[in-house]
Amino acid sequence: MTTTATLPITDSSTADKNGRATAALVLGILGCLGFGLILGVPAMILGYLGLQASRTNGGTGKGQAISGLVLGALSIVPFIAAIIFIST
Repeated sequence: MTTTATLPITDSSTADKNGRATAALVLGILGCLGFGLILGVPAMILGYLGLQASRTNGGTGKGQAISGLVLGALSIVPFIAAIIFIST
């Protein structure tokens, strides 16, 4: 007698997705790689919106939203420091 194992089929199209959180994370990472001022602000905005969306859909993407928000803020810090340094 031969037994075959079957894996459950999951349909990823029915899963709740948080595209804003994913976009915030991607923009935050790219912002830290050198495009800080251009991509940092949208990363922070999308991170906030993704965090709001994660509260309504059961926490999906909450970590990505927070990470995008933090990375977006960190990518802007060097530009703010440079402006303060130049203006003094």
